[in-house]
Amino acid sequence: MKSLMDGEYKVKLNGITHWIRVAGSKNNTTPLVILHGGPGGNQYVFERTIGLLLSNSRTVIYYEQRGCGRTEKPSDDTKYSIDLLIEDFKSLRKWLEVKKLDLLGYSFGGELALEVAHADPKVINKIVLSGPSLINSEINKMVQITGFCSVVDNQMYKQMQNVLKEGLTIDETYNTFWELVDSKSVDLLLFENQEIGKKNRTVGGK
Repeated sequence: MKSLMDGEYKVKLNGITHWIRVAGSKNNTTPLVILHGGPGGNQYVFERTIGLLLSNSRTVIYYEQRGCGRTEKPSDDTKYSIDLLIEDFKSLRKWLEVKKLDLLGYSFGGELALEVAHADPKVINKIVLSGPSLINSEINKMVQITGFCSVVDNQMYKQMQNVLKEGLTIDETYNTFWELVDSKSVDLLLFENQEIGKKNRTVGGK
């Protein structure tokens, strides 16, 4: 690994300027790259919670995916795909100048970690998957449907109950719920502390 100091960096990877943060460099371990959730998430919460513990004993590399958080947003909406995210990651590895990396992917980042490992298996040492979202699976959609019903206000809950009475498929119900919910409802689903949810939005959370 190149000699990096702890801190934040702006680095051009695969044509997009990415936000990168290094923590725990004094530990001099195989870098642990954190892949955040989404698509469209960021590292704001993770780097202030679990990340603090990890960097006590590991060299931790945070980066935010293209169009996310503090990373540059492509001007063309077609410039988002798993293949491009994999190429971004490969550029990150080259910038770090390492032969091996460990991955920790949470939510959508778990899926991306598996895609990266499949595309570049010789580089990945170990993988940790934390609640990989498996976005298209029915169980994930059912969890989110149930979750929204448990946190939204009474007015939104009544709308959701009406949707459930329509006898739609899981996919149709899931898509309808996401059309109904507002930012407040999404934050209630994702964050126990709503102040953290507000701060998360200031760095690009949807």
